[in-house]
Amino acid sequence: MTEKAEQLGKEYAFGFHECVDGFSCNHGINKREYFAGLAMQGILSNSSVKIEVEPIIHTSLLFANSLLEELSKTE
Repeated sequence: MTEKAEQLGKEYAFGFHECVDGFSCNHGINKREYFAGLAMQGILSNSSVKIEVEPIIHTSLLFANSLLEELSKTE
């Protein structure tokens, strides 16, 4: 993955507010995790897919990485 796509994937998927008063904040998931989750959801929604965890995880990450590569070209 290119450096630009990798940086894009580390950005938070959703906006957040700054932490105040010294409290610990959880900013949620990054774009790569979000895109991989959406890809996994799509794969698993197909009832004809044989569920084997490792290949589905790998494929979901490949889809997420490919999307980030394409998005990094347009920014």
